[in-house]
Amino acid sequence: MLLILEKTPVWVFILFGILLMFGYVQSRDRTLSYRQALLMPYAMFLFSLYGVLASFGWGYTLLLWVVGIGLGIFIGMRLSVVHAMVYVPANQTFIIKGSWFWCALIMLLFCVKYSIGVMLARQLEVVHTLLFSTSVSAVYGLFSGIFFARVLVLRHLHVKNQTVKESV
Repeated sequence: MLLILEKTPVWVFILFGILLMFGYVQSRDRTLSYRQALLMPYAMFLFSLYGVLASFGWGYTLLLWVVGIGLGIFIGMRLSVVHAMVYVPANQTFIIKGSWFWCALIMLLFCVKYSIGVMLARQLEVVHTLLFSTSVSAVYGLFSGIFFARVLVLRHLHVKNQTVKESV
């Protein structure tokens, strides 16, 4: 294990620190604009997509990533933490309740991505199997879907309140 850590590029540790700080921020209540509120879910969505493309390229794995997104959205929309926000029309901001769930999810995604990277770098036989590439892609999609569920909730609240504002 120590050898794996020694061979890990420095930028991976920097990324870990950035993601850990990003996750910590998610644990605190905060007031954000619509664009600011979308930053975290979109960033994690792209991190997951990058994981699939960097590991397996374009192809059937991308399709399984999309299937995983659908499942992740289905699960995410049922999590109360995804809905823990209020839109404030007066200043067009969102009050988002902090939760350690998001930090844990970000760290879990990092750990999965790191583990996959180690397995690919070591050229283990398992990484060349159909089961490996399809399951990893679906898991990355699952993460993306949970983060994207938050985008859908934000968008719904924003559009609903914009419609109410225009009709007044």
